[in-house]
Amino acid sequence: MKNIVIIVGTRPNFIKAFPVREILSKYYNVTLIHTGQHYDSFMSDIFFHQLNCPKPDIHISLLEKTRAGKLDNFLYSGKFNKCKIKQTIKKLLIEENCGKLSEIRNLVEKELIKINPDLLLVFGDVTSTIASALAGYKLNIPIGHIESGLRSEDLKMPEEVNRILCDSISDIFFVTENSAIKNLYNSGINKNIFLVGNTMIDTQTKFINKINTIDYYKKLNLTKKQYVLVTLHRPSNVDCEKQLKKNISQLASLNETIIYPIHPRTKLKIQKLNLYYDNIKIIDPLGYFEFTSLMMNSKYVITDSGGIQEETTSLFIPCYTLRKNTERPYTLRENYGTNKLISSIDEIDNYNPEKNNNYLWDGKASNRILNQIDKFFRN
Repeated sequence: MKNIVIIVGTRPNFIKAFPVREILSKYYNVTLIHTGQHYDSFMSDIFFHQLNCPKPDIHISLLEKTRAGKLDNFLYSGKFNKCKIKQTIKKLLIEENCGKLSEIRNLVEKELIKINPDLLLVFGDVTSTIASALAGYKLNIPIGHIESGLRSEDLKMPEEVNRILCDSISDIFFVTENSAIKNLYNSGINKNIFLVGNTMIDTQTKFINKINTIDYYKKLNLTKKQYVLVTLHRPSNVDCEKQLKKNISQLASLNETIIYPIHPRTKLKIQKLNLYYDNIKIIDPLGYFEFTSLMMNSKYVITDSGGIQEETTSLFIPCYTLRKNTERPYTLRENYGTNKLISSIDEIDNYNPEKNNNYLWDGKASNRILNQIDKFFRN
């Protein structure tokens, strides 16, 4: 029986990987490695508990205070050159002073040597994704990139650099939307590209009936469709004190009840700056079921997250993304989604989305991935 390793490291990875691991485990020896990129138990372990799935087979322990190295700083400073991908990959494979990226790469490499898998699967665009892909590439292990081909064309975003680099060394490309196919072709990749759909929506579809029974908004003394859910976490929106003040001030002026599940790091900044308003309720991070329940019963969502653009589109909830660009154009109103890009919170409008049929976002993406992996091994 073939051996497959699946890598996860962050909360979105867990949600995307759950249905893939579940179906592949029926036919292959599957090992799930958690890189520990999100090491807080509530930020990671709760997802395995709620989804009622086995915990990772291997949990890597990272140094909590690993600093960015020279190569980290170069990659994510906006100086990355798409014309020099091969040179960059070569540096990443030998450079030991690139902070968390090289730490994850080295630790994952040790585990891959022990397992010697026939296929390595990585998800999305986080540090764990590219670091683990580099480990597999170094060991000549075939790499499947789930959610490949997405592009924002913004090289100042670390995720964009990660996406480009990961696709450049992958062997199988599982894409969520048609734009990703075009992007891969434009980068010179023209084989083993499969439009399979969205595994995050697979998880949502599997648990939607259970989530419908939670009505978590009632526990916060809220009224259905009379509150706004906010998730802002990108450095451009929360790390700069001036921008954070602006965002919170504009949220306060919306004349809406605002629910803001917040990362501990951002919470400390808000405490320091005393950014408290009567209509903004700041709460701790939530589990998957609770958060999705709040999202589906909200009036609308304000976010800077890629995954939430997709989840709101699937749930037909209006979404405002506080970014200049998106790597997920399928989610935009002018295409198939409910999402609008805004540069400032005061650009929010009144919008009632119409229900669209989301092609391939039908809860069966994982089945399509299984079918393509079967064919890959047969060939």
